Amino acid sequence: EPTEPTEPTTSSLAPGHTSGWLIRRFDRRVPLAELADHPVAHLTYWEAEAYAAWAGHRLPTEAEWEAACFGASGGKTVRYPWGDRFFGAEDDSGLLEGTGGATSMARMRAKIGEGQAELGTTSVTAFPEGDTASGCRQMCGNVWEWTTTTFYPWPGYVLDWPYRENAAPWFGFNKVVKGGSWTTSALLAHSKHRNYYHPDERREVPVGLRLVRGGDAPDQLSVSLSALPVVRTGAYDGPGSGH
Repeated sequence: EPTEPTEPTTSSLAPGHTSGWLIRRFDRRVPLAELADHPVAHLTYWEAEAYAAWAGHRLPTEAEWEAACFGASGGKTVRYPWGDRFFGAEDDSGLLEGTGGATSMARMRAKIGEGQAELGTTSVTAFPEGDTASGCRQMCGNVWEWTTTTFYPWPGYVLDWPYRENAAPWFGFNKVVKGGSWTTSALLAHSKHRNYYHPDERREVPVGLRLVRGGDAPDQLSVSLSALPVVRTGAYDGPGSGH
């Protein structure tokens, strides 16, 4: 995934390019302009929060994020931002068995899961067929998105294996991230999946952000979608489970 931009030298320039800023993308350097419409990735929570404040907006709570994801569906909780089936009306068995391949990827509505033709993030304008009922794009895949919600168990949570070692030690220390990234398994693509990363971390997973226009974050666990004008922006990945 992209790292800090570097000033080009003759030896580091991408083939066919003689000038301009470069950025490392996996094992090669590409012109920074090629990723201009990609989401930002590998931000810490504090960097995301600072950017939101600079832009005059804020990060969403977990409840706000979910309300924007399926709050316009008549109150119905859907498995994916666009509905209950990953491939729409088509058979999902290939996805669930991890054998989707390029043919199935052509039917996908998000940059997530197995069988991707190209690794890495994609343009924030891609996959309009995956828009939510309220018009939010890429709430599944591409990059995880920070929320302001501190990671705690839901009411009624029973401490058992494997969560005793996998999740419980991080209650109260991490922030909830939502949506999955291009590195996430399709089995974890559903909208209710919760992941968590330490707010200081940036390296392991692509985590980015989505902003809410103005207002203070609500205290309640459920909010009306009509009160949540969500701004489509970049996103990131951080360390945790379910990359």
